[in-house]
Amino acid sequence: MTDDEAIRQIIAGQVDGWNRGDARAWVGACDDDLGFTNILGMRWESRAGSEQRHAQMFLGLFAGSHLDVELERLRFLGRDTAVAELLTMLTGIRAVPLGIPIGNDGV
Repeated sequence: MTDDEAIRQIIAGQVDGWNRGDARAWVGACDDDLGFTNILGMRWESRAGSEQRHAQMFLGLFAGSHLDVELERLRFLGRDTAVAELLTMLTGIRAVPLGIPIGNDGV
């Protein structure tokens, strides 16, 4: 498997985990020292913390939501470092989290 294919597989696994509401699968390919910042700017500094928070989210506002991700650009910065730019669309959320403005176009 090429590095490009491996990264695409990781992204697909995360999307699948989200769409099944499976927090363990969502963080499955992440290292223990994962850093995750949500749309409100809240940050978790571990895989376990992110998994726990996502498990709560999948039971709340994001239960039954659907994630679509398109890989827009993948750049390799070195032998073991890459940057993936993703176009992400999330639908089916129960409500918009407090503090997130909604534009006239619904976005």
